[in-house]
Amino acid sequence: MTVGVTLQKAMRAIKKANPETLFGIFGDASLTNKDRLSDETLTNLIEHYSQHKLNLSTPPQGFADYAFQQHIQKSLDKNNGRSISLWPHGILFRDAEAKMRRKMIEEDLVECVIGLGPNLFYNSPMEACE
Repeated sequence: MTVGVTLQKAMRAIKKANPETLFGIFGDASLTNKDRLSDETLTNLIEHYSQHKLNLSTPPQGFADYAFQQHIQKSLDKNNGRSISLWPHGILFRDAEAKMRRKMIEEDLVECVIGLGPNLFYNSPMEACE
Protein backbone atom coordinates (compact mmCIF):
# COMPACT_ATOMS: atom_id res chain seq x y z
CA MET A 1 0.00 0.00 0.00
CA THR A 2 1.31 3.47 -0.80
CA VAL A 3 1.74 6.32 1.67
CA GLY A 4 -0.98 8.37 -0.04
CA VAL A 5 -3.58 5.60 0.17
CA THR A 6 -2.72 5.04 3.84
CA LEU A 7 -3.10 8.76 4.58
CA GLN A 8 -6.44 8.99 2.80
CA LYS A 9 -7.78 5.99 4.71
CA ALA A 10 -6.62 7.48 8.02
CA MET A 11 -8.17 10.88 7.27
CA ARG A 12 -11.47 9.29 6.21
CA ALA A 13 -11.57 7.30 9.46
CA ILE A 14 -10.84 10.42 11.51
CA LYS A 15 -13.51 12.40 9.64
CA LYS A 16 -16.05 9.57 10.04
CA ALA A 17 -15.40 9.44 13.78
CA ASN A 18 -15.84 13.22 14.12
CA PRO A 19 -18.47 14.26 11.54
CA GLU A 20 -19.74 17.32 13.44
CA THR A 21 -16.34 18.93 13.87
CA LEU A 22 -14.28 17.72 10.91
CA PHE A 23 -16.75 17.71 8.01
CA GLY A 24 -15.00 19.25 4.98
CA ILE A 25 -11.73 19.87 6.83
CA PHE A 26 -9.53 17.47 4.88
CA GLY A 27 -10.88 18.50 1.48
CA ASP A 28 -10.88 16.26 -1.53
CA ALA A 29 -7.23 16.47 -2.57
CA SER A 30 -5.92 13.24 -4.01
CA LEU A 31 -2.93 12.07 -2.03
CA THR A 32 -2.55 9.06 -4.31
CA ASN A 33 -1.27 10.97 -7.36
CA LYS A 34 2.42 9.98 -7.26
CA ASP A 35 3.28 12.42 -10.07
CA ARG A 36 2.37 15.28 -7.72
CA LEU A 37 3.13 13.76 -4.32
CA SER A 38 5.59 10.90 -4.30
CA ASP A 39 5.80 8.51 -1.37
CA GLU A 40 9.10 10.18 -0.47
CA THR A 41 7.51 13.66 -0.43
CA LEU A 42 4.59 12.48 1.70
CA THR A 43 6.93 10.66 4.08
CA ASN A 44 9.09 13.80 4.43
CA LEU A 45 5.96 15.86 5.10
CA ILE A 46 4.80 13.46 7.80
CA GLU A 47 8.27 13.45 9.38
CA HIS A 48 8.34 17.26 9.36
CA TYR A 49 4.98 17.62 11.10
CA SER A 50 5.72 14.84 13.56
CA GLN A 51 8.48 17.05 15.01
CA HIS A 52 5.94 19.66 16.09
CA LYS A 53 3.40 19.42 18.86
CA LEU A 54 0.12 20.74 17.48
CA ASN A 55 -2.42 21.47 20.21
CA LEU A 56 -4.35 24.24 21.93
CA SER A 57 -1.54 25.07 24.35
CA THR A 58 2.36 29.26 21.13
CA PRO A 59 -0.35 30.24 22.28
CA PRO A 60 -1.30 30.33 25.97
CA GLN A 61 -5.01 30.98 26.52
CA GLY A 62 -5.77 34.70 26.38
CA PHE A 63 -2.99 35.52 23.90
CA ALA A 64 -4.84 35.04 20.64
CA ASP A 65 -3.69 38.43 19.30
CA TYR A 66 -0.07 37.34 19.39
CA ALA A 67 -0.84 33.87 18.09
CA PHE A 68 -2.49 35.43 15.06
CA GLN A 69 0.45 37.80 14.59
CA GLN A 70 2.87 34.86 14.72
CA HIS A 71 0.82 33.09 12.07
CA ILE A 72 1.01 36.18 9.85
CA GLN A 73 4.78 36.46 10.34
CA LYS A 74 5.38 32.78 9.52
CA SER A 75 3.25 33.09 6.37
CA LEU A 76 5.32 35.94 4.92
CA ASP A 77 8.08 35.58 2.35
CA LYS A 78 11.33 35.48 4.37
CA ASN A 79 13.17 37.90 2.10
CA ASN A 80 10.66 40.65 1.42
CA GLY A 81 7.35 39.77 3.11
CA ARG A 82 5.47 42.64 4.75
CA SER A 83 2.22 42.93 6.64
CA ILE A 84 0.12 45.48 8.47
CA SER A 85 -2.01 44.50 11.44
CA LEU A 86 -4.69 46.52 13.18
CA TRP A 87 -4.99 45.78 16.90
CA PRO A 88 -6.78 47.19 19.94
CA HIS A 89 -4.54 49.76 21.64
CA GLY A 90 -4.40 47.72 24.86
CA ILE A 91 -2.21 45.11 23.18
CA LEU A 92 0.73 47.44 23.70
CA PHE A 93 0.42 47.53 27.48
CA ARG A 94 -0.62 44.12 28.79
CA ASP A 95 2.03 43.02 31.31
CA ALA A 96 1.56 39.33 30.56
CA GLU A 97 2.56 39.91 26.92
CA ALA A 98 5.66 42.05 27.55
CA LYS A 99 8.08 39.18 26.78
CA MET A 100 6.34 38.47 23.46
CA ARG A 101 6.48 42.15 22.43
CA ARG A 102 10.15 42.37 23.41
CA LYS A 103 11.01 39.24 21.40
CA MET A 104 9.23 40.61 18.30
CA ILE A 105 11.31 43.80 18.56
CA GLU A 106 14.57 41.91 19.19
CA GLU A 107 13.94 39.68 16.16
CA ASP A 108 13.33 42.78 14.02
CA LEU A 109 9.77 41.72 13.18
CA VAL A 110 8.29 45.16 13.87
CA GLU A 111 9.10 48.17 11.73
CA CYS A 112 6.93 50.64 13.64
CA VAL A 113 3.79 51.00 15.73
CA ILE A 114 1.30 53.73 14.93
CA GLY A 115 -1.27 54.72 17.54
CA LEU A 116 -4.70 55.60 16.18
CA GLY A 117 -7.18 57.73 18.08
CA PRO A 118 -10.71 56.79 19.14
CA ASN A 119 -13.80 56.86 16.90
CA LEU A 120 -11.97 56.16 13.63
CA PHE A 121 -13.88 52.99 12.86
CA TYR A 122 -17.56 52.64 12.18
CA ASN A 123 -19.50 51.53 15.23
CA SER A 124 -16.43 51.32 17.49
CA PRO A 125 -15.05 54.05 19.75
CA MET A 126 -11.96 52.02 20.69
CA GLU A 127 -8.45 53.29 20.19
CA ALA A 128 -6.29 51.11 17.96
CA CYS A 129 -2.74 50.67 16.77
CA GLU A 130 -1.22 49.27 13.61
